[in-house]
Amino acid sequence: MLLDRNLIKVTCMNEIRDAWLTASSLFPDFLPEIECDMKIQNEKYIQSVFDLFQKQLKCFPMNARRRNSWKRKTLGLLKRVLQEETILDTHRAMDQKAMDAFWDVIGNFLVHVREFAPELSFEGIGQAIRNYIVYAMFNEMNQLRAAFPC
Repeated sequence: MLLDRNLIKVTCMNEIRDAWLTASSLFPDFLPEIECDMKIQNEKYIQSVFDLFQKQLKCFPMNARRRNSWKRKTLGLLKRVLQEETILDTHRAMDQKAMDAFWDVIGNFLVHVREFAPELSFEGIGQAIRNYIVYAMFNEMNQLRAAFPC
């Protein structure tokens, strides 16, 4: 069963808007201000990770037999980045159980993105996963259960 995209957009945007409008406007005490040199380092790190993913995505095999290996390698790269990145420190903010659940949901999300929008480019999928990670982090910070099914 395909869902109407406008229904999803309206439903999700309303929920996100309501959560955003009810969120505190105070800067959280646990988030330190980032100095300019650290911002430059972070940008370089983000660019290096982006370059890694671009290189991996360009290696997408036309041969169907090689796709499972490519998929494992790509998901492994994503998992490694989530476990090592130092900007959001996702792996430090969540215990291992939460991190494993987060990883499972991300994998499931990617499968559903391909089913829901098969025409979506790799760049679009990348943006979708970034958006979902922000959404999931927002839920984690507010101790809300993610609304995406596992």
